[in-house]
Order: sequence, then structure tokens, then C-alpha cells
Amino acid sequence: MVRKKDFRLLKSRDGKLSERLKTEFRQNIVFGNINMMQAGTGVGKNHNQIQEFNPIMVLENGVKVVVWVAPENVVISKTTIMKHVKEFKRKVGTYLVTDLWSPTNGEISNAISRRDEDEVLFIVMTDSSFNRKVNSLRSLFITHGLTQKVATVFDEIHVSGSSSFDTFFENMGLVPSILKTKCVKFSSIEKLIDISWLFGLTATPLKEQIDPNFGSPLWNIWNSVITKDDILLSVSGHRPPKFYDSDDMESILMEFFGYVDSHQTYVNTLRNHYKLPHELSRKFSGMITLETRYKDKEKNHADKFVKFMDDDNMTVPSNWKFDVALDTSTEQDVWRIEHGSITKMSQEDKESEGYFDTDSIVNKMEDGNSRLKFLVLVGKGSIGMDIAPLNFALSLRTFGNKVDKVSIVHKGVQILGRCRRLVVSWEELLPYFDNIYELINYYTNVNFYQAFLPDSDENQTYWRDVQKHIDSMYPSIDEIESGIHKRLSEMKNTTKKLHKYKTLAL
Repeated sequence: MVRKKDFRLLKSRDGKLSERLKTEFRQNIVFGNINMMQAGTGVGKNHNQIQEFNPIMVLENGVKVVVWVAPENVVISKTTIMKHVKEFKRKVGTYLVTDLWSPTNGEISNAISRRDEDEVLFIVMTDSSFNRKVNSLRSLFITHGLTQKVATVFDEIHVSGSSSFDTFFENMGLVPSILKTKCVKFSSIEKLIDISWLFGLTATPLKEQIDPNFGSPLWNIWNSVITKDDILLSVSGHRPPKFYDSDDMESILMEFFGYVDSHQTYVNTLRNHYKLPHELSRKFSGMITLETRYKDKEKNHADKFVKFMDDDNMTVPSNWKFDVALDTSTEQDVWRIEHGSITKMSQEDKESEGYFDTDSIVNKMEDGNSRLKFLVLVGKGSIGMDIAPLNFALSLRTFGNKVDKVSIVHKGVQILGRCRRLVVSWEELLPYFDNIYELINYYTNVNFYQAFLPDSDENQTYWRDVQKHIDSMYPSIDEIESGIHKRLSEMKNTTKKLHKYKTLAL
């Protein structure tokens, strides 16, 4: 029989993975190389880089400036990053950490020239800003004696980071005919190779990572493989996806809205049954991805969605009460669903609800007091988007490209990876349960994700190939449940052995 004190020993982040990564980090990073951490989405790359590795660079390697770089279509959530930076500040002790967000050249120059010896700068910028500023950054670092005292970190380094334009499309699931950009980031990174420590984070392999004989020799992949068992209690498990074969956007959207809303009701009922506080239910939310508007693709996907939401004759269940936001690269629209109808918010209404921009909309997805439950995206969301816990994803798009007759699944895995973040931790639930089976039941129902995926076009196998990859790399709900029992059994056996040895010793 498993006792309560046994399952109190299980932790969402037991520290073992971070300790292993820190050891590998110290042993394997090389100045003059691009040090690459590759791991799946939602397993803590940003967490470990900012909270664990950056303090090592400051305290053990004398780093005085950290530059954090991310692609344009990645939402750099200041709220989320600052949670990590707060812990970074604590771990570097007496050093003062000053953060600069999207600074100008002048602001960077002033901050570096006025920096005290016990001050560390944490600078955040986009890829394009980095590409524009790299020459001035190099000059500043040399002028102020910061050679080898800078750490430059590239989140989602695979975006424009390949050393070969010819293979970039293989990483992104695109074809050369639609590429309008060259991979300039790699050449920009090279300009700091003799000045700065260089680090890259990615869940998507570059060809340089797959084939050691290809491209530049500058890549240094320093971390060992992160397994399902490593992340068993630190990510949400997945349920089998719901494949649909209809091109009727309206019916799929309505089914998706209803499915998410009904699961919210179900988990709220479970919460009441187990007499848990309200905050241990959390708000269930969903992400919807629309087809992008380019070349050979349908150009009215977002327009079709807006037309559907703006239809005055549209009726919805009277018990639905939530907001839906559409965030494109140029605009943000929000609709309120209540009293059986859908109403588009005016600019004044949006501002009164705190829907100002992309970052505020993303933050509202996490806010339990906000009515925002669904975020509809076009170009965003497929990489690095730090959205609060998502439980459901609906894709209205398919990436059909193949290399050597094999589907390029990275894009799909990235999209579904947005849903891997833990909703309620194991530790939060422990005080309220004495029965391990009840605890696991609630834990797996509040921490899971499920995808609605298309399976009706000429590239039918794409999303099934994505799911096959996910099944091989990440734990499902069933695997998390069996993994918990296995760990508890191992702990129990270890405790028995220790008790036996102590008895024999006496």
C-alpha cells in the first residue's frame, strides 16, 4: 500500500534534470563555438538557461553582459521572462542585474559605458535588431574590455540560423520558392565568435546537428538527450488527437469551443468533488492556428474566420461565456461570446478589458479572472510563443512538405508543444489528497492536452506523422500515470531496503 508520505517525495521538478544539465554545461561549453541546447518544447530550456546557466556564466566565467535574442514572430513575454530573471538576480547574489528591453544603440552604449563593476546587464532584442546592431555591439564589447565577458543567447536559433540557405527549408517545413529571406543570422553570430560566449536554444534540429559532416563546424551540441522519464511530472501529458475530415471551418470551430467548455465543467465538478480550492481548477484554454496568406495558399483564411465571427445571424449555446482573440501580424480583434450571441469588441471595450497588444493578450490567457479562453493565430504561435498553459489546440492548417519522402514534422511538433506546459503542479495538489488514485485522477485531468487536427487534404499523413513523433518523444497521460506508480514503487522498495539495513546494523 502506498502511503501519503511516499507520494510526498515526488516533485514536479525534482532538480535532477537541472543538476545533470548544469554538469554537462560546465563540462562541455566551448568559447569560440555556438553551444547548442536541444530539447523539446515545454521542457524548460528558457528556465534552465536564465535561472541555472546564466548564473554559472556570471559567477564562474566572469560574464558581465547577457544578450537574449529571439525571432520577430516569437512573443517575448516580458512577464514570463522577468519571472526567470528574478531568480537569476537572486542567484548572482551581490551583483546588480539591470534589464534593457528592445533598447536603442544609444541606450546600450550608455548602459555599458556607465556599468559598475558589480553590475550585470540583461539585454533583450529581436533577431532583426541583433542583425542590425551586431557590428556596433562588437565594437562596444571590444572598446569596454568585455571580450569573453559577454554571453549571447539565441532562443529558437534554428530560425535563420543554419549555415546554409539551401537547407533552411528542411528545418521549417517550407519550400524554397516561398522563402523571401536569407539566413543572415548565422553570419551575424559569427561576428561575435571571438568576443562573446554563444548559446542557442531550439527544439528543431538544424541539419548541422543531424549530419556532423555538413556545413559549419562551429556548432557544439552539449546536452544529452532528455527522455520522457526526465520530464514525467514537469509537462502535461497528451491524449490521442481528434482527427477531423471536414473543410467546414464553422462546424469545426463550434465543436472545438464546445469541447473545451464542457471539459472545464467536468474538471470544475471534479474539483468540487475533491473539495479543492478554486485556484486548483484553473481556466482551460485553446489555441487555433489558421492558414497563412502566401503565394499558393488560400488567401482568405483569416478573413473567413472574421466573417464567421461577425455573422449577425450566428447563434451559440446560451451557457457559453468567454472571449476569443484573433492575433495576426497586423491587428488584434476580440469577440465576446455570451447570452447566445457573438459580439465584436470595440477598441474602447478591448482597452477596458486590458487587450492592448499581443503581449497583453497572451497574459490574459493565463489570467484566471479574464474571460479570454481562445487565441487564434496566423503567423505566430508555432515557435517559442510563451503562452500560459494551454490544454487544447485546433489546427486549420497542414504543413505538407517532405524530404526524402519523410514528412517534416518540426513545425507541427512546435505548435503542439505550446500545450505541454504544466497547469497545476504535483506539489500544489499534495496537501488535499490522501488517496494516490484520486490524486492521479485529478492531476491527469487538469494536466493534459488534446489536439484537433485536419486529416482530409492531399497531405493526409502529415499530422499523423507529427503525432507519431510526439508519441515517441513525450509522455502521454497513460504513461504519466504508470510512471508515477513506478516511481512510487521504486521509492517504497528503497525505503524497505534502508529499513532492513538499519535493522541489521542494530
